[in-house]
Amino acid sequence: MTIAWDVPSFAALGIGAAAWVAWLALAPPGWRDPFRSGLRVAAAGLLALALVDAGCRRADAGGRTLAVRVDRSLSMDVAGETGPTRAEAAAAWLASDAFEEWSAGWNVERDSFGGATTDPATAVEAAAAELPDAILVVSDGRAAGGRSPEPPPGPLYVVVPGPTVLADAAVLELRVDEPTGGALVARVEVAAVGGRPTAARRIEVTVDGRPVGRADVPPMAPGERRTVRVPLPAATAGERVVEARLEPADPVTANDGRAWIWRPGAGPARALLVGLRPGWEMAAWRRALERAHPGPVDARWTAGGALRPTAGGAPQGWSALDPAHYRLVIVVGDPAAAGPEGAAWL
Repeated sequence: MTIAWDVPSFAALGIGAAAWVAWLALAPPGWRDPFRSGLRVAAAGLLALALVDAGCRRADAGGRTLAVRVDRSLSMDVAGETGPTRAEAAAAWLASDAFEEWSAGWNVERDSFGGATTDPATAVEAAAAELPDAILVVSDGRAAGGRSPEPPPGPLYVVVPGPTVLADAAVLELRVDEPTGGALVARVEVAAVGGRPTAARRIEVTVDGRPVGRADVPPMAPGERRTVRVPLPAATAGERVVEARLEPADPVTANDGRAWIWRPGAGPARALLVGLRPGWEMAAWRRALERAHPGPVDARWTAGGALRPTAGGAPQGWSALDPAHYRLVIVVGDPAAAGPEGAAWL
């Protein structure tokens, strides 16, 4: 990597040079206390180096920023029959001469994303909020939601680390149908996501931790998706946590269950999402809620204690919202930002 040097701004040079001269003039080094004098000389040298460093840059970077986001979810730590894990393959590529040549001319800013599971679309949205010139996502695509990201403001590149191949299946989505008559049904979307055919599996569905139904999943080809119907017993009104998990256990630990809060029975159908501070993550929250909630979703920002619709419009007080209209309310952010009226409403 070639390092070049540009003259930093006159403001930075002026302020730094003035502070350097003033310090040495007001507290000049002396020989009565060699230790303190040595510390002052060393500190003055560090300040001078900081002024020089203000102009350092990569040669021909041109000020363009490449945001690199590396997947760190559990699926990246799984190895195939032989060879490195996906995380090791990704790290080796990012440290290689091939990546150095590919990223020549860019200011590379690297970060990671994901945890037990991962959602590349959310990572793209987070990187786009920093307004880079381009985004590079290094991920095996083992996503928590499986949705496509919104188009970022600049070019988007994706690299899939390899060569790990697994007989890996995943539960991608879970929904509960509430028909007007007949039994309840859980619809579970399953996919073969490891790049290798999967054997026959079974799905177990639980409600509030209690097993209520199972269904067979036939063998699937790489990349194939299937929607499996699992009949559910009748349930009384109230919130229920529904979860679907594959049997036998998946090689990617804790990466197959999908929990969903479901409130059966009659009652209001709308959901309310309130963001107590603006931020990119609200878009991800709203999309996830719209996928999971069977009814309409209202989204609001707080603006000086009042509420403003995310789609635009005049602010309104909390009293304009009737709690009886909402089956589910999700609040994101610091509760103190809701103000006294909002705290009383919540």
